[in-house]
Amino acid sequence: MGTLFIALITMDGDFFSLNQLMKLKLDQRLVKRLFPDVVILDPISDEKGDFDEEISNEKYSAQIENLREQISFISKIDDTPCVFIQYYFKKLLLNASQVGNVGSPLGKGFTDSIEKGVITSSGGWEAEQVLTLGTGLTSWRNTRNRVLSQFVVQLRDSDLHNKKAISKANQEKLGVILPQVVPAGTITRRATETLWLTASNVREDRVGSEFKGVITPFPGYCFVGADVDSQELWIASLIGDSTYGEHGATPLGWMALQGQKSDGTDMHSKTAAELSQGKPGLVSRNMAKAFNYARIYGSGKGLARNMLRDCCKDLTEEEVRQSIDKMFASTKGNEVHELTNLGRRQALSHGLLVEELPASDIAKLSSITGFSQYQLSKARKTRYAGGSESAMFNKLEEIARSDQPATPFLKCRITRTLEPSVIQKSYQLNSRINWVVQSSAVDFLHLLLVAMKWLMSEYRIPGRFTLSIHDEVRFHVPLEYKYEAALALQIANLLTRSFFSAQLGINDLPNNVAFFSGVDIDRSLRKNVKHECITPSNPHGLSVSYGIEPGEELDIFTLLERVNVLRAQRENLS
Repeated sequence: MGTLFIALITMDGDFFSLNQLMKLKLDQRLVKRLFPDVVILDPISDEKGDFDEEISNEKYSAQIENLREQISFISKIDDTPCVFIQYYFKKLLLNASQVGNVGSPLGKGFTDSIEKGVITSSGGWEAEQVLTLGTGLTSWRNTRNRVLSQFVVQLRDSDLHNKKAISKANQEKLGVILPQVVPAGTITRRATETLWLTASNVREDRVGSEFKGVITPFPGYCFVGADVDSQELWIASLIGDSTYGEHGATPLGWMALQGQKSDGTDMHSKTAAELSQGKPGLVSRNMAKAFNYARIYGSGKGLARNMLRDCCKDLTEEEVRQSIDKMFASTKGNEVHELTNLGRRQALSHGLLVEELPASDIAKLSSITGFSQYQLSKARKTRYAGGSESAMFNKLEEIARSDQPATPFLKCRITRTLEPSVIQKSYQLNSRINWVVQSSAVDFLHLLLVAMKWLMSEYRIPGRFTLSIHDEVRFHVPLEYKYEAALALQIANLLTRSFFSAQLGINDLPNNVAFFSGVDIDRSLRKNVKHECITPSNPHGLSVSYGIEPGEELDIFTLLERVNVLRAQRENLS
C-alpha cells in the first residue's frame, strides 16, 4: 500500500528529486514562475490516503487517463516535451510483525538495511555520509559508558615482580582492569559481565570496536587461549549420538564430525541452502547458523519465521511459512505420538500394526473412527522422527521432562523452581531444553579449567587464568613457557571431551574433535591473532598504533614440534 504521486518534468531540464517536487508543489504560482516548463499534478489516493498498485489499473484507470490527457493538452499548448513519472510511497516496517510506526529510519533496527543498500538516500554525498556516520557510531554509543566505568587499578612498585623487563617509563603506566564478573549470573550458571562478555567483533566501519584488541599482557608475558570449536553443537550432537552408543551415529552427529564448510556439507551450509529455496545466497551461512542454534536452544517455528522475515524481506508470508515448515521437518522431524490401547486396536482394524503415529495421521484416524485424538493417543508421550536432529531432541526432552532435570555430565541440577515436580512438565519446556545444552557447556568450561589448573601445577608451568568469554578461554603466561601452556590447553581439551563421551557411555573419541583446531599465542585479546583491528578510530592497525605484532595460532602437531625443540635446547643448556 502507498500513495501515488505523478510529476511532470521537462526532458531538457534538470531532474528534480521527489523531495524537491514536494516542496515546489507548496506554491504552484512560484513553481510556474521559477520553472515554467515543469508541471506538477496533484497526488492520487483513495479515501484513506492509500494507493494500491495491484488494483491501480481498475480503480484509478479513469483518473490516470484524464491526467494523461491533461499532460497531452499542456504539451501542445506549451510545446514542452514531457515525461510521465509515478512515485509510490510505501510504509517502512518497524519489525517482522509489521505493526507499529517507525520513529526514525536511522535507528538500530535499520542498520543492516542501510549497510546492504536497501535504505539509501538521493540527497547526494552529504546525506550518504550522515547514514554512514550514524551506523559507524552505533558500536561506540552502546559501549562508551561501560568502557569508561571499568574498574582500573594502577600498579605500585611493590606489585611488579620483574622490574628488569619493564622500563622506568612503562612502570608508571602499568595498570590492570578488574572485570566485574558474576561467575554464575544466569540460570545456566554462565558468567555475566556488562562489557567484555557482551562485546561484538571488530568492524572496519565501527568506531571504537577495537577496544578488546588494545588490552595487552604485562611485558614479558602473553595470552594463551582458544575457542572451543562448535562447543554447543558438539554437545547437542553427542547427546543425540548417545542413543546408539557411537560418535556420528545420527545425521547431526555425522555432520558435526565430517561436514566441511568448503564443500557445503556442514550443518550451517545445509540449512542455508534449504532456506534459500533454490536462490543461491538468499540466506547466508552466518544467518543459517543463527537459525540452527535458535532451534537447538528450543525456539519454535514462530521465532524462526520472524528471523526469516527480517533477513529476507522480499519473501511472501506463504514462502516464509513453507521454508520454515520444510526446515523443521528435515531437522527436528515430525511429532510422533504413542497410541493408547484403543488407538492401537483402531489402527489395526485399518491395517496398521503400529505403536505410534504422526500427529497428522492420528487426526485422520480420528475423523475416520469418530474417536477423539486424546482417546487414540497419549498426548504427553511424544517423540520426534524423520529429521536429522530427531534423536537429539528426544534425548533433550527426556532430560527436560524428568522429575529432577540435571546435566548428563556433572549432574548439575536446574533450579528447583523450574523442576517438573513443582510446575507442569510441559510448562517452560523450551527453557529447560535450552538449559540442558547451555548448562552442559558450563560443565565443559569448568572441567577444562580444572584440568588446566592441574596440568599447569603438575608440570610447573607458571601462569594464571585471566578471562573466559562463553566458549573462549585466555591464560596469562610468561613468554618462555608459552608453548608448554598451549600444549597443556590442548591436553585439557582432550581430557574434557573424553570425560564427556565416557559419561554418556561412549568410550571413544574421534581425532578431529580431540584437540583444538588451533591455540592462540598473542599479546592482545583480539579474536584473530593476525587481525589488525582497523577501524575509523584505529586506522593504522594495532602493529603501528600500539606496537602489537601478529601472534601465533598452532595446531597440536606444530605444538609438539615446538615443545620438543624447546626442551632439547634446555637440556643442552643444563
